[in-house]
Amino acid sequence: LVNVSPHPNEEGLQLRIGYFLSEPHWGQGLGSELIKGLVSWCDDAGDIRELLGLVESNNIASAKVLTRNGFRSFGLPGSEKMLAFRRTI
Repeated sequence: LVNVSPHPNEEGLQLRIGYFLSEPHWGQGLGSELIKGLVSWCDDAGDIRELLGLVESNNIASAKVLTRNGFRSFGLPGSEKMLAFRRTI
């Protein structure tokens, strides 16, 4: 399951992304391929400026997927349960 939500702003389009893989598919590199492909598509699209992703703080694997694909962690005020990541295109 993948969710991509566009949010236009003065600097261009920001996409907020989320994905869920059922447990039998964990550890197969599917999340990494999904995010890698999305980043590549956004690079080619031209009008997308930023990607944002949130993961639960205990979901180390998803956090690694994002950081391996150039996302950087940033503080999310008021939330200890979620980690926020952004990638500029």
